Amino acid sequence: MFNAAVIFAEHRFYGESQPFGNDSYASISNMGYLTSEQALADYAALLFALKTPGNGLRVSYPQNATVIAFGGSYGGMLSAWFRIKYPHVVTGAWAASAPLIYFRGGGVDQGAFDAITTKTFVNAGCNRFIVANSWNAILNLSSTDSGRAFLNNQFRIDPKSLITSTDGGWNLNYYFREAIEYMAMVDYPYPTGFLEPLPGWPVNVGDDTSSTHVACTYMNSPGSNFTDEQLATMMYNAANIYYNSTGSLQYNCIDPTYCGDPGTAGLGNDALGWPWQECSEIVIDMCSRGGTNDFFWDECGKDSIALLIEQCNDTFATFNWTTDVWNIQAVNLLYGLSLNGVSNIILTQGELDPWSGGGYKTSSAGVSQDRGIYVLPIPGAAHHLDLRTPNTCDPNTVANARYQIFLDTLDN
Repeated sequence: MFNAAVIFAEHRFYGESQPFGNDSYASISNMGYLTSEQALADYAALLFALKTPGNGLRVSYPQNATVIAFGGSYGGMLSAWFRIKYPHVVTGAWAASAPLIYFRGGGVDQGAFDAITTKTFVNAGCNRFIVANSWNAILNLSSTDSGRAFLNNQFRIDPKSLITSTDGGWNLNYYFREAIEYMAMVDYPYPTGFLEPLPGWPVNVGDDTSSTHVACTYMNSPGSNFTDEQLATMMYNAANIYYNSTGSLQYNCIDPTYCGDPGTAGLGNDALGWPWQECSEIVIDMCSRGGTNDFFWDECGKDSIALLIEQCNDTFATFNWTTDVWNIQAVNLLYGLSLNGVSNIILTQGELDPWSGGGYKTSSAGVSQDRGIYVLPIPGAAHHLDLRTPNTCDPNTVANARYQIFLDTLDN
């Protein structure tokens, strides 16, 4: 249809693009070269090279060839920022599920992510009471010898991360919470292996009413008369969909000091990459509020930046990380937090996806179809589902969004 080439350009410090080889993540001085700004400069240099005759590469393209940037999640942020930063290089961008304004000054509620997580689960049939009260149930159990024995044995806690105090109870809460949040993100209508191997509709059954291997089948019992053991077990069974849908996981390693981040373990050796970017340049301002906002606990009562500093200190303790290496205002300074003066960007947001809370809305400053700025909310869609390969299981809303984009924008 477009007679176009598709170029997948690997981001520095990810995959095989390791500027210091095996030492790329060995020090802060090395990781200092991992920034969105430098990645975009890489892409611009690559495109100039690809449009240069006799470039020594396997291919070259006409210098007047139109370039459109595509990306989802952080890739969607990069796509939009590429258009903003290098308008002479890329003509337009399609940014899917990109939380472009989830930063200080962006006007986004800090609790938006977990509010949407909660909505996705409750709308799928989960009993909100079960989720909201499982956290205290786990803490109660972790405060007694018999409760700790129950948690360690029933939930197959890894020997190197056994629960020996309420600190271990908090580790288990964060472990389960991460599973819940990630399942809301990747609530796709067919089996996937994006972060972990998951069945289709891992949160709810969707249109497949024969499926029982989904999180909300374990947390949909009505009422509120449950023991701590029952609440904890229901949460465990739901989280186990994320961590162990294949049944091959022997133990649950819950202490990040020894286990790293289990939620993103599937990313392999690059697992420090995104935490580093969050702790240096892309400082996302988010927290759970609990109460009426979401079914987690209240973190926003603290300073969310202080909370992030604590997390960064924990993650990069061996690197002697300090706040000297980060800039809370970096995104605002580099790319801005409005679309005034910007043109030719398509922004899609799946309404099941918690990250949609951090993206532009149709009412946001600078959104104007006169300048080719389109915001498309997609009901029934999870994290950048619209950019995944079309599938017969896709909701009609996703197919319609793709069609609208091609019909009204890209084809023009």
